[in-house]
Amino acid sequence: MLPSALVSVYQQYKADTDAIAGWLALTAKAANYSDHPLSPPATSTGRLKGKARALAKEQALKPKKVILPIRLFVPLAKYITSLKAPRILVPQSVINITERVIRQRSVFSSRLSHHGVNPSVEGDRSHSYFVDILQQVVHLFRQNAAQSPTTSAESIDSDEVGNRFASLQVEEPSQRFLNANSAKQPTAENNIVYEAEPQNDLDDAIAAYGMLLQDLNKIRDEIKQIWLSCSEGSIELTAAAIATNTGVDLARYLIDQVLPIFQLHGGVGEVAEAFALEFIQKQDLNDCDLDPEEIDEIVGEMMIVVNDFMTRLACCRDCADRNNEPWKPTPEPIQELLDKIEDEVASDTQLLEELVSNLHAVNWLAKGYLKVDEIMSGLQQMETTKTAPFYVCFALQVTLDIHHTLGDWCLEPAKHLDKELNFMIESIDQFYQDSANMSETMCKTCDCLKRLQKEIKDFQTDPTIESRKEFYNRMHHASEPSEERHRSMQLSPVLCGLTIFYFRASMHDLGFVEFGRQYTIKHAVHLYNALVKEGLMENPWGDMQLAENFYGRTNIFAGQKPENTRNYIKQLMIHEGMTVRGLSELFGILEGHSTSCEEPRTRGYRQKKWRKSPNRGAPVSAIFIERYYNRSKRIDYRPEDVHEIISRRRSDESPPSPNKGGRHSPHLLLQPLAEALTEESLEVAFPRLLMHKVCGEFLMQVKNQCVEIIEDELRKKLRGRELVMTILSWLIWDPVLGKELLSRAARIANEIVASGSGKRLVDVMETKFDLSREQLEEVCSKSKLAEDF
Repeated sequence: MLPSALVSVYQQYKADTDAIAGWLALTAKAANYSDHPLSPPATSTGRLKGKARALAKEQALKPKKVILPIRLFVPLAKYITSLKAPRILVPQSVINITERVIRQRSVFSSRLSHHGVNPSVEGDRSHSYFVDILQQVVHLFRQNAAQSPTTSAESIDSDEVGNRFASLQVEEPSQRFLNANSAKQPTAENNIVYEAEPQNDLDDAIAAYGMLLQDLNKIRDEIKQIWLSCSEGSIELTAAAIATNTGVDLARYLIDQVLPIFQLHGGVGEVAEAFALEFIQKQDLNDCDLDPEEIDEIVGEMMIVVNDFMTRLACCRDCADRNNEPWKPTPEPIQELLDKIEDEVASDTQLLEELVSNLHAVNWLAKGYLKVDEIMSGLQQMETTKTAPFYVCFALQVTLDIHHTLGDWCLEPAKHLDKELNFMIESIDQFYQDSANMSETMCKTCDCLKRLQKEIKDFQTDPTIESRKEFYNRMHHASEPSEERHRSMQLSPVLCGLTIFYFRASMHDLGFVEFGRQYTIKHAVHLYNALVKEGLMENPWGDMQLAENFYGRTNIFAGQKPENTRNYIKQLMIHEGMTVRGLSELFGILEGHSTSCEEPRTRGYRQKKWRKSPNRGAPVSAIFIERYYNRSKRIDYRPEDVHEIISRRRSDESPPSPNKGGRHSPHLLLQPLAEALTEESLEVAFPRLLMHKVCGEFLMQVKNQCVEIIEDELRKKLRGRELVMTILSWLIWDPVLGKELLSRAARIANEIVASGSGKRLVDVMETKFDLSREQLEEVCSKSKLAEDF
């Protein structure tokens, strides 16, 4: 459940207005106000049966909502403050909240004060009906303000009335109360909740849009900081892309809250335009002495260029012929403002035109091309509805923000994508070569890898090049489309990062499947663990320690990590499915208590269904793997969803939680999400096919060095058990020769580490995936195996 302090500006405003309505209604009702009914209408008392009766019982448990008309606010306030015996003192918290609502309604009048624009006196006033009502109410409240913030209505039972409003944070009238927690809606007797009558005129819609912009611009600022961190290397590319796309989800959630009021006035585009016009007029922006940079920032905050672009795009009834529908002209005050930054507007419009045209071509004509970000989803929706979803405007504005913030760096993610995909193709080719005499289970893996390799190669050819030409011809573009491969990726670092994540998730998935089908990695790590515990390793082997971390200790070892000879064997055989009785028989053979030649009993190794296993690690990334790789049904993440996802984070960090006396907005979830995904990016990108190769080569070298001294008698008794099992068993069968076998294995391992080949995977993840070597080294040092060095 989302903490109550994680709310948007509009949620805060709505909760505050409902809290004022609730306080007025409950206080007046407790003081015997009788001029207007303050209770819900009586319901039928007829006898119900069956489902109707069950439904009635269910409904009875829910709070009964009573809408308090705005016209009653002043009469109720007058009644409450006019009482002499008993006199009712208004808590300071109620006054604070009323003042906060008034301030929020005029939010955009001081929106750009940090730009040096001085709001006019006229512009700082609100003439709406609702604000006039609230100003009268707060004036009456101040006349009967309680001397102490904790004072409640004196002559009315304090337990009955005062405690109901204990959740209204009490603060002195200063900037502090503007950041107070959202007021909790008080509940009266009989489970009644009072709500203020909705205000739906154009003035209210404009105010709601101003509040929405406040939240959206906070999300934009957070996303810009994430991408700055990405360009500096502290946030990983896929983490920045997923956090950005999730930020668009949160924006969509906020937009949906206020969308109904916008629809009453022609839609978001009309209200956004009305907001911009009123803002320009009140701030006298066309007459102010502002430099182009300040104007560009103001225009960007109101998303004027993007809104204007998408409005024009949506004017096409048939996108095959733009001339069928005339474009609505931009209002003169807005156009006059845009003319002052003509070059910046032209640059932004050109970027938007090229990006949207490319993505339209992908949606319409490029079959099988990855369609993973919110802009593409919104454009698909637009093809059906012929209207521009406002969340797409926001997503496009975010793309502009990234380009404005990072400039030419925006081309780097596409280069990184190409480099990483080439490495994946090479890894799959190498896996084929190393699996020349493959088993049936390996054949299954290779079939999956072949399909993935074909998908990667098909993607690299960029099937959109031809489709872009066709699309440009349909749209009667005068200019030729760019011949560059993956132009969409160059224009959208977000799309590029999501594509990298998709292919990483593919390799991650198949790597875990192969881990479950083969013993190679498990046996190599078991042998390395024995070498460490026996004190035979001179220095830690980084790749083996990464394997322990990124496959999970419980997936490699059964229970606690083995510390002695008997447990080395026991843990390995349990993983292979040996029964308890089989283990007893095995140890009987090894210790000379039994001469049986029968193979110790096993249940048979049961492969884990890794695609559904909860033990695949990366708990935060796993949610997005399900979304972007497994193509789960589209999810519009709400703040509470993102909060729950971040709470899966394995580090000591936790998602934002309510601070006493403070309010957190949804945008504060994005940075912790990006950090959590960055932590797990090493795990998702871990080249598991290369790990198979490293472990396979190690075990082959050990076999070549040890097979000559393994006697036929033991090999016969163990009925062809794997090499590692044979070596570990020899430690009990003949400890002297067992130590010799282990020493030979240790010699090989130490040579690998000394030669610098002990961190092949670390090197690859740094050079091919551009991941932080410092973080990789830290992961190695956190391995339980590292504790022995």
